Amino acid sequence: MKPRMLNRLVFISKSMLWSLLLYAAFMVVCNWDDVSNKVRGINPITVVNNIATQPSAANTPAVVHPGVSHTTGLIKGIIRLVSSFHATASILLD
Repeated sequence: MKPRMLNRLVFISKSMLWSLLLYAAFMVVCNWDDVSNKVRGINPITVVNNIATQPSAANTPAVVHPGVSHTTGLIKGIIRLVSSFHATASILLD
């Protein structure tokens, strides 16, 4: 193998090893709680206890924001405008 190719291969190998080491160190720092729990053999289980019952969404009316009617009016206007363009275009193309 040529010395230049060998130097490049060594450089790439060292770079990959350093990046792997940096990645492992970063993951250990960011996920220290998970890593320490795994090393200790602890499996914390989160128990969710819902004491208060909440009414289902089907039985409670939704609160309508006052701006909704304006938005739907705007959307209906846009649809009307597009349909009128479509009707005009179909008349012109026929």
